[in-house]
Amino acid sequence: MKPNQQILLKARKDYSSCAGLLEKQITQVGLTEKLNDQIIGIGIAADWLRKAAEMESIRYLGDTLNESKRKSSFIEIMRFSFSWFALNALFSRDEIVMFFSTKYEKSEFENFKQLFNASGMTQTRRGYFEKELHTLLQQITSPRLPNEPSGKSVTVLYALNQKYVPKNAKNYSTAKKINDAAATNSLTSLDLPTLIYAFRNWAVHGNALDGAFGGKPRFEKYIELINCALGEIHVGIANNLLQKIK
Repeated sequence: MKPNQQILLKARKDYSSCAGLLEKQITQVGLTEKLNDQIIGIGIAADWLRKAAEMESIRYLGDTLNESKRKSSFIEIMRFSFSWFALNALFSRDEIVMFFSTKYEKSEFENFKQLFNASGMTQTRRGYFEKELHTLLQQITSPRLPNEPSGKSVTVLYALNQKYVPKNAKNYSTAKKINDAAATNSLTSLDLPTLIYAFRNWAVHGNALDGAFGGKPRFEKYIELINCALGEIHVGIANNLLQKIK
């Protein structure tokens, strides 16, 4: 079992403990609308994290996909997706966000950031992830890109932005940050929440992301970092929720 899987199992256990505490409150006061939203959100999070943590492989009907060299990459994309589903179940519900804030934002990204801040990730740990991810995004690759000469060398971030961010999405705040960073190769504005949210978008709009990274090793290192970071965020949120619910 990989370290990021162990982290997810820890978070799942803590979310389950949160659900247990909420069940006690329901027994005492009845199922209010507030408790209903809280226990559903936290229960969904625990369920998706179990799926993310315990997934070891995926199986296709055809031999071609089962024997693909990219199969391990697909597994890690799915692990990220399940982990993101768990987080989405939390920040999409105001009754959960309001454990940590006095305001529920209209923006999905802003509510995600509120939970990120509630995770209590240290600046040292956050800085580690940002530095490692920035380094990988600034590596050079030569993918096939529209309106670019064959074999042109670009950064991984530039390639990802060109290949996996639709034009009509580039005016959104997070996508604009990515677009500006890709154009200037200055990544200082790309903090960890932005990088995680961007990967969510790349995974949705892309598929074989290793093509933009310039090879499987870079991609697998990148998604390992993203999955570890997301797992640590879940652990921090779950621990904070335990203190709030008790």
